[in-house]
Amino acid sequence: MERMCAVFVFGLVVAVTSGCEPRVQIQGAEGGACTDGGSSVTSEGDCNTCTCEANYTWSCTHSLCACVPGASKPADDGCNVCSCTAGGRWVCTMKACLVDPCAEGRKGYESYRERLVSITQVTGCETDADCTRIPENNRCFASCGIALPLNEATAIAQRLETNGNEFCASCPPVAIPPCLPMAARCVEGVCSSGPLEPR
Repeated sequence: MERMCAVFVFGLVVAVTSGCEPRVQIQGAEGGACTDGGSSVTSEGDCNTCTCEANYTWSCTHSLCACVPGASKPADDGCNVCSCTAGGRWVCTMKACLVDPCAEGRKGYESYRERLVSITQVTGCETDADCTRIPENNRCFASCGIALPLNEATAIAQRLETNGNEFCASCPPVAIPPCLPMAARCVEGVCSSGPLEPR
């Protein structure tokens, strides 16, 4: 069973998440009696703390613990490092990262290309004559060609070339790989590439 935790602000739940660290029960739950005014107890593996207030009642934080204190992980940018504070929050270094504009451009283009090609597969095909292969050679990507529905191929080829050259405007040209003779085929209603059959 998945564990759920809540964050409370003035008695209202403002966030709920799963996968929380298990909490150690503190004797004398919040609002309960305590004997050492000013003392604090932190649950092991948790970022919450209970403090014995001047009126000798427990007052506890109700923070959502995002991490185990002392843990570390790579930051999303791939070059900084994040550490988990004693309060259960991730803090990350903020050094400037060297970004490869060509690698980033290629990632953007590949994502765009994948979405565009998947949309065209909806059109489908009935016979091999419904499909064609278009060259794909721009500043982001070079291949031996891609099989697409005949009625959409020209427009898609233009969009791929335009977007590839925009995503990777400052990149060197990509070499075309060695290619075997291929043909466009209609396979189970989808245009795909297959070896050119000898005549």
